[in-house]
Amino acid sequence: MRNIGISIVIILLSVFLFYDTFSIEAAASEEIGPTMWPRILLISLFIFGFILLIHSLYRLKKDSGEKSGDRFDAVKFWGFLILIIMYIPALIYIGFIIATPIWIFMLAFIAGMRKVLPLMLTPLVGTAVVTFLFPVLLRISMPRGVGFMREVSYFFY
Repeated sequence: MRNIGISIVIILLSVFLFYDTFSIEAAASEEIGPTMWPRILLISLFIFGFILLIHSLYRLKKDSGEKSGDRFDAVKFWGFLILIIMYIPALIYIGFIIATPIWIFMLAFIAGMRKVLPLMLTPLVGTAVVTFLFPVLLRISMPRGVGFMREVSYFFY
């Protein structure tokens, strides 16, 4: 039941904010403008909110008589929290291109991913996609690290 409320809030918020993006002033150009990225994110948020709503309604109908199986996993929670806290200084000192695949690998492992191929490919592909999207396509700089790690990041973008 909780997910139904959350999904409705996500859907309404994404619709409201998408409407609000039309008030952003942008110069006409052929490149991606300042409204493109927020609209892409808000459309994605709407789609995922809608998927969550459908999934939650289906699950509610299916489990109508049963107790919810949601439970709190303290090891995963604290593991995620510690990794998030460690990721920030890692970005500063070793840079995005090195810190991110290591971070995603550890998050996936804590989350329960154990198959070797997906465990290795997920961080590499995820980092490659974000690196292509932000520094290359949108020309948004990512943290490069310090010293030798800074030089390594110049090799990639």
